[in-house]
This record gives sequence, structure tokens and C-alpha cells, in this order.
Amino acid sequence: MLRMTPLTVEGQPLDVAARLAELTGFVTDAARDGLPAHELERGLWRSLLQLGHELQAAYFALAGDGDCGETLTLADGRVVKRLPEPHGRPYRSIFGDFTLERVVYGTREGQRIEAVPLDARLGLPDDKCSYVLQDWNQALVVENPYAQVDAVLERILGFNQSVASLETMTRTLAGAVAGYEAARSSAAPATGAQIVVLSADGKGVPVRKPADAPAIAAHDHARG
Repeated sequence: MLRMTPLTVEGQPLDVAARLAELTGFVTDAARDGLPAHELERGLWRSLLQLGHELQAAYFALAGDGDCGETLTLADGRVVKRLPEPHGRPYRSIFGDFTLERVVYGTREGQRIEAVPLDARLGLPDDKCSYVLQDWNQALVVENPYAQVDAVLERILGFNQSVASLETMTRTLAGAVAGYEAARSSAAPATGAQIVVLSADGKGVPVRKPADAPAIAAHDHARG
């Protein structure tokens, strides 16, 4: 038999059954009152995003703060101590923004943080964006300008991402390309009847002309 653990958000109980009953009532009322289908979709999506945010907040609350005691032994044998104050970190998922307060370990406050047990246990990325959100962003930036990607996801998810953050994410993830390519098996040599095509994507690479180069006349503003 499945045993349900009570969920809480910011110390308050989260009654998932009641929230689902609200959604069911919304659907029933929409059908009775003749609410247009597209308005039902928007209302349901907003409510489901909010419920997702509350459920993920409950997940983080249940996960705790990662306190492993006054000291922690690292993999290399070094012993580090729990720092006096918890350290917060932002986390952005497809359900919105969170701030996680975690216990961290090191030699002393102000020095390098050596271990964050909660981050390691939950598999959190170094970047504030979740792996799911990173995946969605990268799937879109391959074919679209950064600003357009932000506009599309803002309409869907309800929050804004800066162009700078999307550019930084792309540069960070690009660091894994060399290792990925090295792990792939080599392609079979082309025969005389084959053509090898090499393509490159210059997305995000600023194109600048030398400072002393003459201005391009076609770029001048025209009257009217």
C-alpha cells in the first residue's frame, strides 16, 4: 500500500487533494458555463504551473538542508567543518524560481566552500537553471535568436530569462563538446563516390569589422 508523506510549503500543509478538487471544479464550471476551450486551457495551465511550483517547493522542504554534522570527511580524506550560517542559492526550474538554504562545509567563512551535501544529493547543476530548463533552452537556441527563445518560453512558463543568461549557458555547455567528440567513434573514410560536408554554426559570435574600416553604405538609415 502506498504511504503518503504530508507535504508542506513554508511550514504550511499542502493539501494536494484539495487543489485537485479545485481544478476539477474549475473544469466542471467551465463546461456548465460554456467557457471557451482556449480559456480553459490557459486557466488549467496557470493552475498546473502553480501546483508544480508548490509540489517542487515541498520536495525541497522534505530534502532538508544537507546537514551532515559538525564535520564532514571528503573523498580525499580531508576533514572540513560546518560553516556557522546556511548559504542560499537560486534555483530556477520550469515551474519557477526557488531559493535553497543549505548547510555548507569548508575551513572557515569567507574561504572556498569545499562541500555542499544537499546539492550533491539532489544532483543540482552548478548553474541556477535546472537541467530540464537548460535542455529546453538549448533545444530552441539552436535554431532561434536568444531574445526569441526568451519570448517563447516566457509565454509558456510565465517568467523571463535574460539574453545574457542564455548566452552564458550556451558557452558553459559548449565546454562539454570536446569531450563528447573525443568519445565518439571515428567516421568511416569517404570513398571516391561520396562528398564530405562540414558545417559550422557561428551563433552568438559577434562579427566586428576593424575600427579603421569604412562604414558600409547599405547600413545607413534611409529617409522616409
